[in-house]
Amino acid sequence: MEEVEINKSEIIQHFPKRQANSYKGDYGNVVLIGGNQSMGGAIQMAAMACVNSGAGLTTVFTDPVNRPAIHSVLPEVMVSDWRRQDSLKKAIEKADVIGIGPGFGRDHSRFNQIMLLIKQVIADKILVIDADAISILSQKDQGLDQLSQAKYLVLTPHYGEWERLSHGEISYHDNEGIQSFVNQYQLNLVLKGAPSRLYFADHSNFYQLAIGNPGMATGGMGDTLTGMVCGFMGQYTDHEAALKTATFLHSYIADCIYQDQYIVRPSQIADLLPRVMKEMEAERE
Repeated sequence: MEEVEINKSEIIQHFPKRQANSYKGDYGNVVLIGGNQSMGGAIQMAAMACVNSGAGLTTVFTDPVNRPAIHSVLPEVMVSDWRRQDSLKKAIEKADVIGIGPGFGRDHSRFNQIMLLIKQVIADKILVIDADAISILSQKDQGLDQLSQAKYLVLTPHYGEWERLSHGEISYHDNEGIQSFVNQYQLNLVLKGAPSRLYFADHSNFYQLAIGNPGMATGGMGDTLTGMVCGFMGQYTDHEAALKTATFLHSYIADCIYQDQYIVRPSQIADLLPRVMKEMEAERE
């Protein structure tokens, strides 16, 4: 397989421009599901990145203990109790993009309940799966087969999650094997690492970032990426371009921060995102 580098000029070329008469419905209805009692910060970071990437509407379904914390820093999002199946079902039906996993925990029963709701409408949904949701999914027989009917399916594993997902049968460095896996399940993969790589279903190439830095090796980095992926997916009609843009900007902004700081906090990436997006919009013009 041939390696193709994702560069800034390509990202700018596909960068969307907001129309003067647009409204929030034009930029995606995103539902994010995650954040148990111990890991509310994960879904909060994902939501912050989703909002700051330009999603038109963001709704978080989480453990109710997280509601005050999220509302205190993100008044722009709606926050609901993930135990309320009726509310979750209605939100999923209306959503354009569903992201599940950040801070979810290993509650198989809750995951199964939520996935039953998602599968009822999966053909019309963009589905982004990360973190604990990948780990749970990797333990379920033919779980991925059932999700291949999604309008667009994205998985964002790091090294350990890939090991579980592939059951240790496909090396993290085996690009041919990874592409075969992607083709088999008709999904699209962001394999997070140093550097990160992207694989798209039925492609003869894989894509790699030439950016990123050691300061990104900190908790919450993947949660922020998930929020960005969901946010861009809701705005782009070209899903491949959306995935490339989210992944590139995540590392690009981190590199800007790393020039002056020893570590990069994920929330800093989300904070800088609107400004960097405005700069890229100007460069396209």
